[in-house]
Amino acid sequence: MNKKTDQLTSLFFIGFGLLGYFWIVPNFIDDPISVMDISPGMLPNVLFISLVILALILFLQTTYISDKKKQDQELCDVVEGKGKKKEMLIIFAFLIGYWVAIEILGYYIATAGFFFLMMTYLGVKSKTVILLLTAVFIIGTFLFFEQALHQVLPRGIIYDSFMN
Repeated sequence: MNKKTDQLTSLFFIGFGLLGYFWIVPNFIDDPISVMDISPGMLPNVLFISLVILALILFLQTTYISDKKKQDQELCDVVEGKGKKKEMLIIFAFLIGYWVAIEILGYYIATAGFFFLMMTYLGVKSKTVILLLTAVFIIGTFLFFEQALHQVLPRGIIYDSFMN
């Protein structure tokens, strides 16, 4: 993308993030039932703040950093997908398969399979690294969502058919 487009896009996302944080969340998300509960607006607030921070970084990067370097051009080529259409379609197919697998196998099994397939496709050679990263992510997700937030992630059709 060119400099002006990146700047306008970043300004749009800064505005949207601020609108969400200061108007959407306070007006459309209810307060927690008790003082001990985590606010339902916590995740949207974190996402809106992250959006503003990332958009601000993009704006500052396009405004103050020279785009004459060869590495920047190579990065732009990769981000824009020049010559990478086949790879992008394969990754998109993996994402569709992951979405379907979550419905059938459940989040944990589908995520483990998706991580393994994607890391293998993207060129990670060490199976130990793949297994370790997958295990750390799955355990971290379980501890964060199921234990800390008490949110059950999708179990899948197979789990539901055996448990009911």
